Amino acid sequence: MNKQNILVQIPIDIGDGLTLRWATIADNEQLVELAFHALDEGDEASPMVKTFVQDWTDGKFPILRHEDMTVVEDSRTGKIVSSMCLFSHTWRYGETPFKVGRPELVMTQTDYRRRGLVRAQFEVIHALSLQRGEVLQVITGIPSFYRLLGYQPCLELGGGYRIYPPSFPKINDEVAGEYRLRTPITRAESDFVRQLHTQNTRTMLFSMDVGDQTWEFEFDGYTDGSDGKFEWLLIEDKAGERLGYVHHQHIFWGPTMTVNFLALKRGVGYLNMLPHLLHGLWNIAQTKFVEDDFGHPTEEMRGLYLRLGRQHPIYDAIGREVMLKAPPYAWFVRLPDEVAYLKAVKPQLEAHLAQSVGAGFSGELRLNFYQRGACLKFQSGKLDIEAWQPSDGSAGDAHFPADSFWSLLCGQRTAAQLVEEIGDCFMSRTALAMLDCLFPQFSGQIWVVGGGA
Repeated sequence: MNKQNILVQIPIDIGDGLTLRWATIADNEQLVELAFHALDEGDEASPMVKTFVQDWTDGKFPILRHEDMTVVEDSRTGKIVSSMCLFSHTWRYGETPFKVGRPELVMTQTDYRRRGLVRAQFEVIHALSLQRGEVLQVITGIPSFYRLLGYQPCLELGGGYRIYPPSFPKINDEVAGEYRLRTPITRAESDFVRQLHTQNTRTMLFSMDVGDQTWEFEFDGYTDGSDGKFEWLLIEDKAGERLGYVHHQHIFWGPTMTVNFLALKRGVGYLNMLPHLLHGLWNIAQTKFVEDDFGHPTEEMRGLYLRLGRQHPIYDAIGREVMLKAPPYAWFVRLPDEVAYLKAVKPQLEAHLAQSVGAGFSGELRLNFYQRGACLKFQSGKLDIEAWQPSDGSAGDAHFPADSFWSLLCGQRTAAQLVEEIGDCFMSRTALAMLDCLFPQFSGQIWVVGGGA
């Protein structure tokens, strides 16, 4: 397939009677069925992705349009045999917004797999993402597979601790009703959750900006049993004062209920309400497991998975010694142009620099990615970024083989860790110090809007 101006070539004949084109409203019924057979694997008891796609085809899901979706049609039968889409998001790096593309709903009928249909569609989706000015693509899902398409697992996703009822702190009967967890009902309650979630996630190195339509859909849009649905809970005291919120998984894929976000408003601590939070969440998990009118893939509930990232104040309140550590998974990340990304987040890089030992630094760092490179020019705390072409593998001040720079950029590894772990990654003392000033580590959780993780 000719990658030059690929978008204007659509529809594209990809051979063997197959045509790659954009989706249309006439494809809705087939897309629902493709999701059911390719992603739900035809499981009538748990049609999770089918339900999500049905929500979208009914016009409910606000961040996906037909022009965001590719399909491959077998012209001999008129059947859609493969499809995928692009969610376009705005993320933040600190306080700096930048555009992100998230490929999703990658699905192919079983007997059409291993024909390059997914790769062909990714080429189109990558071109569409580039056209929209998205400097990063991210995807969750299949281990190893997306490496074949230029992605690396270098941005932390999830991780935390699992805890089981025998380790829950006891609740004194006299204070059993002090706090409660419940679904937000009024607009004021959902606005409180939205505002506190925004405040909570903005403290993290990476976060997501979410518009009004998406927020409204979160509280009252998804059909029960949809793979895209999550639950939002309000934390309040017995007088009805709003104290915090919880965001947890709607579908129980395993024997622990997954909590993705948990935050209390300023001035409220975890210690007093800790027993109420854990027992309250456990009671909700048990009730949902029995009463939900859709099938959960798991067969039993055993505990809670506090999937809140590597660091969270509730871990200190509970005590890590009574929990089981769960390592993070990862977003698979693709950086088509490191220089474009660095320029997009330059204001936050300068902010990191101003608060570090590199404040006021003047000088130059040349980053060697072996086939390409970047030159960072510092002048009294200000940063200029240019593309730089290294003459060979030894040129420059820092050397990053096999896209290892992405791990530093995404806060997964420090410069020193990369040098220690990768034999042909090496850098000057100044580069070691300055790169860790620019790229602090990330230990939070990025909201996966629309499910998929």
